[in-house]
Amino acid sequence: MIFIIYLISFCIGSEIYRITPKTFEKVTTQTDILIRFCPMYENECRETQSAYEGLVDTFEEFEDISFGEFDCTKNADWCDEHGFKRRFPIYVAYTTGPLGIQIFPDDHNVNELSKFINTVFNISKIQYTTLLTDKTFNKTILQDPNSEALVLFYDYWCPFGREYSKYLEKVAKNYGNEKDLVIARVDCSVYPKLCKQQKATMLPQFEMFTFNNKSPFWVYPERSIEGLIKFINERFHKNRDIDGLKPSDFGTWREFDEVAKGYLHSNDKEKRKTKCGEFILGSVYIDIMKKIDQLNSDDFIPSEISQLEFKLRNQLPYLSPKEIDDLQRRINVLKKFIY
Repeated sequence: MIFIIYLISFCIGSEIYRITPKTFEKVTTQTDILIRFCPMYENECRETQSAYEGLVDTFEEFEDISFGEFDCTKNADWCDEHGFKRRFPIYVAYTTGPLGIQIFPDDHNVNELSKFINTVFNISKIQYTTLLTDKTFNKTILQDPNSEALVLFYDYWCPFGREYSKYLEKVAKNYGNEKDLVIARVDCSVYPKLCKQQKATMLPQFEMFTFNNKSPFWVYPERSIEGLIKFINERFHKNRDIDGLKPSDFGTWREFDEVAKGYLHSNDKEKRKTKCGEFILGSVYIDIMKKIDQLNSDDFIPSEISQLEFKLRNQLPYLSPKEIDDLQRRINVLKKFIY
């Protein structure tokens, strides 16, 4: 917050600073700041002002983040020149980190704006869609031979583009534990040169990048969450449903299934554990075997399955992709011991 002395001469309520054309460039290139662009005499701007101030108050403890207001009534020509003229209020995050400049892809909504701030300023790392800039695109997409990518190129000013960017995040969470798949988006209203380089001209537009081919390849998934999931499963050889769940054989292996059957009453328990220890996939089998040994019973298995399935069913929206996969894997393996 060293810049606060320079950046402005006064605050607009809370810790919201008045940004002007003279201070804009220095402020947005040398500090992390969220700026609200709005013609202050418009009803929509006046009506949302107190909500914005209240939101800013909730981030008071984060001293490295600043909040500003830019009046597009007094500086109408400047706002027009920079493209801030079609819908208000407009919230733009200017970061000194790898996310660069990011426009809030939604109408004024305090809850969604709070999530946006947490994401772009790295307060919370829960972000499943990778936000690309002209500085991170090559390294993330073109120079990584160990991953494939699906990238949405869109224009913030296009309602369809904003809609796609929102449901892309929902879909991306389903694949959040797939280490070799990047699901990303680029805002072409902020990075037009990058979009031109990648031949993204018919916005919104999806492009696919594979392990062996890093040239942009246009793809046309159905324009729905279900259609996008179907496309990703087919083109990237994944197998997840609309909730991000995998099939009932996920995490299991036929050879290990055979040694799991009848384990409690077997005479070769150590041999069976050794067999499962040959591959990392067998770690869940071994953990269950040790629990059976400790209790000298497998009566706990139906109850544990029931508890885990209840948690998966009722807490699904609040679980991370890794937690979902871990729960599914254990449920599937547990069933191999009794079915």
